[in-house]
Amino acid sequence: MPLEGSAADVIYRLQFPIHSGQILGLPGRIIVFLAGIVTAVLSVTGVVIWVLGVRRRARQRERNGQRGEPAAGSLPGRRLAASGTSLVAPPGGTSGGP
Repeated sequence: MPLEGSAADVIYRLQFPIHSGQILGLPGRIIVFLAGIVTAVLSVTGVVIWVLGVRRRARQRERNGQRGEPAAGSLPGRRLAASGTSLVAPPGGTSGGP
């Protein structure tokens, strides 16, 4: 019987039937197949969306004449550092005057 033994034995014996879809018969195999297809499609579309975004931002920078600078909002830390604004408190611990 598949459910005899310790919990570790039961889990070990059920791993393949669960991951192959055998545990639910044909509907289980269809679910596992669709989950695999969805995973592959999401991986590919994620890369495509990322590449399109990179290209779009590059075109925007070229149109705005900011070829060597990051797009607005993309790297605020660099933009602040380049403008001379410090994000670290002064040694006294306060940002106020004397």
